[in-house]
Amino acid sequence: MENLKEQLKMIRLQKRETLATLSDKTGIDISVLSKFEKGLRIPNGIQLDAIEKALNIKHRKLRTIWLAEKIVKEIGYEDNALD
Repeated sequence: MENLKEQLKMIRLQKRETLATLSDKTGIDISVLSKFEKGLRIPNGIQLDAIEKALNIKHRKLRTIWLAEKIVKEIGYEDNALD
């Protein structure tokens, strides 16, 4: 499964954006964006929308990965979740 942290960084670098410019475009602090890319924090829906808009991502690839990670986090440790 693809993960959000890798996709965020890969897309940002492909678009030749620095964390500073992405921060300016999204209003999200640089340290928070860095934590997203390191997997130390997960963006909320509003933050993800701002990132997708700033990086001009028209498809919902990040949203799909984000939702999948939220589901795994929520039920991934339940007895029958992975059956």
